[in-house]
Amino acid sequence: MPAKKTQGTELFYMSSATVMTKVGDITGITGTGGARPQIQTTTLDSTSEEYIGGIDAASALSIPLNFDPAATVHRDLLALWQTGSDVNQRWVIGLSDGTAPPTVAASVITYPTTRTYRTFSGFVADFPVEVALNSKYEGTLSIQRSGPIVTNYKTP
Repeated sequence: MPAKKTQGTELFYMSSATVMTKVGDITGITGTGGARPQIQTTTLDSTSEEYIGGIDAASALSIPLNFDPAATVHRDLLALWQTGSDVNQRWVIGLSDGTAPPTVAASVITYPTTRTYRTFSGFVADFPVEVALNSKYEGTLSIQRSGPIVTNYKTP
C-alpha cells in the first residue's frame, strides 16, 4: 500500500452544541500518543524484572499554525487560553483520506463514512504567538488531552 500524504488533514472543534469549527492554517499535529507507564510487579521470587502496563497517559497535542489575527477561530482559541478555561472541548482530526467534515447536532458528532477521524476531549493549555524579524506570525496551539483518542475509520 502506498504512503498517504498528510496534505488535506484538518482539525475541528465543537464550538457549540450545533457547530463544528475548522481550525484554519495548521501546519502539523503532534502528540497524539501517550506512553503507558510501566508498573513493576517484580517479587523476590522473580528471576527478572516483571511489569504490567498502566493507564494511558493523556499527552498534550501540539498544533503549530500560521496565526491570523483576523481569523475568528484563532481569536476564539486565544480567548479560551487567555481566560483560563479548563472546559474540555471535543476535538476532531479529519485525516486526508477524505474531505467530508464532521457535523454536530445536540452535542452529538456525526462522522461521514468517507473519511477517517480521530476524536478526543481536551482544553487549550497554551497558545503562544511568536513574532520574529523577516517572518510570519506563528502560533502553537497546545491542547491537554483528557481521556482517550477514538478513531472512526473510513468505510472501504
